[in-house]
Amino acid sequence: WGEPLLHPDLRKIINIINDLGVKYAVSTNASLVPHIDGNFVNNLNYIIFSMPGFSESSYHKIHGFNFQDIKEEGLKDGYKFKSQSDTEVILYLYGKYGAGCFEKLNGMFAIAIFDKEKNNIILSRDRLGKKPLYWSVNGSTLFFASELKGLMPHHLFKKEIDFLSFNKYLTFDYIPTPNTVFKNVYKLEPGNFLVFDGKEIKKN
Repeated sequence: WGEPLLHPDLRKIINIINDLGVKYAVSTNASLVPHIDGNFVNNLNYIIFSMPGFSESSYHKIHGFNFQDIKEEGLKDGYKFKSQSDTEVILYLYGKYGAGCFEKLNGMFAIAIFDKEKNNIILSRDRLGKKPLYWSVNGSTLFFASELKGLMPHHLFKKEIDFLSFNKYLTFDYIPTPNTVFKNVYKLEPGNFLVFDGKEIKKN
């Protein structure tokens, strides 16, 4: 989210997400969104990028969180759902509770919500951290993906090794959250969300 993607970067990223599923999105140009993947919902106020880990052909059958309970709540509230996807119930929750919607989700998820009214983007990860979510900021551009290789094709991404984190890997056989092997690239902590408005990161 931020500086529009250059065509060569976009092509590399699309090639990666074709293998991994819904993994990546970064642009202020909404016209790019339909070319990334169909697993999103766009209404007048919000665009949701969902990374549940399922392909588009199966995500309406298998859900990583309490999809049906939330949908029933929405129907009681008079919300008119336009699809059978689990992604759309998150849009309903966000419209009702704002960032507090993530407390209502029980299960595994990694979600990005672009709020067009507030002109910010929110990243959220499930409480147990079953779904990974990596992020980085360069100026006014926010990168996010469920795997590091989803970030690397962008021309602004800097592949600078964080040797302190690398040393921790050699010591513990893993890199503790929120750090990664790269400088200024982080894993969102389980049960957390962050908000980026193009200028600064705010974490809950």
